[in-house]
Amino acid sequence: MKQFFAICLIALNAFSLAYASSCTCSGKRTYDDVAAAIKGTKSKYFGNGEGFKFALCPGGPFEEFVLSNSNADRAIFSGGKFCGCVTHEGAQRANGFALCRND
Repeated sequence: MKQFFAICLIALNAFSLAYASSCTCSGKRTYDDVAAAIKGTKSKYFGNGEGFKFALCPGGPFEEFVLSNSNADRAIFSGGKFCGCVTHEGAQRANGFALCRND
């Protein structure tokens, strides 16, 4: 039963990642296909130290994926569901984040 649950969870995460939305960071970098932009990258825990409220995700825990071609931009997910994007550019503090626009 545990294996079945794990397979279902993996399938659900893959489904959600496949249907991730798009976002624009710092008004200049647009990611039309977030799922493609994070393909091949590994996730890590996103602590949300800024206390962002993601309209698509009511709460965490959150994971961040580095968006391709940028060390500053991240896609944020919770439970395999796309929440939004953040960037280091324009952050209020060093190593902090600012929200990107969901398209």
